[in-house]
Amino acid sequence: MIACLTPLPPSPTAVADYSLDLLTRLRQRREVAVFVEDLRSREALPGWPVFGYQEIGKHHFTDIFYQLGNNKLHRFAYDEALRRPGVLVLHDALLQHLLLGESWDAWEREFVFTYGERGREIAATLRDGVPGSQEGFFRYPLVKRVVDASRIIVVTNRGAEARVRRESPQADVRVIPLPFVRHGREVTREQARQ
Repeated sequence: MIACLTPLPPSPTAVADYSLDLLTRLRQRREVAVFVEDLRSREALPGWPVFGYQEIGKHHFTDIFYQLGNNKLHRFAYDEALRRPGVLVLHDALLQHLLLGESWDAWEREFVFTYGERGREIAATLRDGVPGSQEGFFRYPLVKRVVDASRIIVVTNRGAEARVRRESPQADVRVIPLPFVRHGREVTREQARQ
């Protein structure tokens, strides 16, 4: 059985919708237990084994995968990925907002972890500005800690792969493009462009 830690609907993140589609397809091949933060998510997968993420320690899984985006709705998956190595699906190769969702201190700690004492200076410079509007703010992905703790990293494009490899050169990174799905069916490239 595979364990998946992810937000699901009604969580207001596109990763929740993507995960719902992926899990439905994955379950055709393997048994899957899902661990969420918002237990209202059980309604998205009626009849499935959906648990609160705190319960993962009661089970033994050899295969765990984490769906991770760049906001506080994914913090529970981030924290568990640090405790239990598995496959990390990085929907964003930038975790600044996930960390800022906790606190400035958590955000600064990641700069120091990733870039050493120079990271403290970078964080101080960025903190003095308006983070969401500074181009420099987005130059620092802050993915090193969770990437180093994971067995395999999945990203959706080569740009994300390059960002991850810059911070963690030894990481086992795989590129798997996202399918474009509309109303439960995949569409052709021409349809997507329209």
